[in-house]
Amino acid sequence: MRAIGVLLLSSWVLVTSSWAADSLSTTPPDPQPLIERVGMAYGGRAALEAVHAYRMEGRVVAAQHEREGPMIRLFQRPGRLRVEVHYPGAARDSHRER
Repeated sequence: MRAIGVLLLSSWVLVTSSWAADSLSTTPPDPQPLIERVGMAYGGRAALEAVHAYRMEGRVVAAQHEREGPMIRLFQRPGRLRVEVHYPGAARDSHRER
């Protein structure tokens, strides 16, 4: 009886390990076609490179803490990004500038 249990357990381990190996061997899809489609939707590379700076303002909601507050995202070429997120009752020094 014990031998049957060991045999069943061994079979189960072999089958599930082969499934795991199959799932690990698959390569993720190439993101490049999606990136190109999004770029074309915004007018192509030339249109995107013509943007030197932008400012986005909105509201952010923290579902876990049930708080919301203003959010500002500032971008400026070359390579500057600032994101400010303020929640009521949170410390005001909650942003980083890069």
